[in-house]
Amino acid sequence: MHHSEPNDQEIIDASWLVGADGGRSTVRAESGIAFEGFTWPKEEFVATNVYYPFDKYGFTNRNFMIDSINWAIVAKISNDDLWRVAYGVKPGMTKDQILEELPQRFKNFLPGPGEGYTVKQANSYRPHQRCAARFRKGHVILVGDAAHLNNPIGGLGLTTGILDAGPLARALTAVISGNAPDSLLDRWDELRRKCWHEQTNKQSIEFKRIAQQGGHGQDPDGIWKSDDVAEKNGMTAYLVNANPDVKEKDEALYKALQVPENQRSMRHRVWGLALPADWMAEYEDPDVVKRRGDLRPVEI
Repeated sequence: MHHSEPNDQEIIDASWLVGADGGRSTVRAESGIAFEGFTWPKEEFVATNVYYPFDKYGFTNRNFMIDSINWAIVAKISNDDLWRVAYGVKPGMTKDQILEELPQRFKNFLPGPGEGYTVKQANSYRPHQRCAARFRKGHVILVGDAAHLNNPIGGLGLTTGILDAGPLARALTAVISGNAPDSLLDRWDELRRKCWHEQTNKQSIEFKRIAQQGGHGQDPDGIWKSDDVAEKNGMTAYLVNANPDVKEKDEALYKALQVPENQRSMRHRVWGLALPADWMAEYEDPDVVKRRGDLRPVEI
C-alpha cells in the first residue's frame, strides 16, 4: 500500500487492510466494491457546532426538535456548552447562503433569548442510505462510513461503525493468531451487513420521518412524497408511513414511551444493531462470552 503525504510518501507492507476512511473511501473504490443505495434527493443537512447554554433550558444530551420545516437535532459535544445543531436545507445552497439564513433558522431552534451564541463550524452535506455490497474482499475489510452511510438523525451512523469495529477486532485477532479460519471474517461480513439492512437502515429512515413530522399534513418541500428515487430503491414500504393517518399512531407511541417498562423494551431493541454476544463463541473463552451476554439487558 502506498501512503502519500504532501511532502512524503511511504510503502506499507501488511497482511490485512482495514478501510475506515469515510464515506468517500479510497479503499472501497480501489477494491472495486459497489456502494449500493441512494442519496436523499430533496435536501441537504447542515451541521453546526455552536456555543450556547442549551442545558440551562432543560435540554438533555440528545434532543429531537420535531417540526415539518424547522426540525433539528441538538446534541451536546462537550462540557463547555459546545453543541451540535443539525437541520435541513434545500439542496444547492452555497455556504454563503447557508450562513446568511442561519440567524433566522437559529431563532427557531434556540431556547431562551436565542442570542449570544457563537458558531464555531458550519458544514453542509448530502444524506445517504448506502451499504457496500460486501465488507470483506480478500484481505481488505471495510468498517464505519467506508462500509455504510445513513442519514444522521438518531446517531446510528457512528453507533453502527463502533459495532462493526469491536467484533471485527476480535475476529481478526483470532484469524491472525491462527485460532480461527478466515471464513470467520466472512461470517462477520454477512452478519454486519444484515444488521445494517434490517436495523440501521430502517431505524434511521424512521427517525428521519419522525423528526420531520413526515406527512402530518405539512410537507412544504415535498420531502416525503413518493418519487422515482424512493421507488427505484425500494423505499415505498417505508415512505408509506409518511401520511396524515400515521400522526395518531405516532402520538400514541410518544405517550407509550413515557412508561418505564416500554422505555426498557425499546432500549433492548437497540441491541439489534449489534451482533449476538455468542456469534463467534467457538473461538472465544466461554467466560468472556457469558460476561458479554450478561452485560446486555434482559428482554421484556
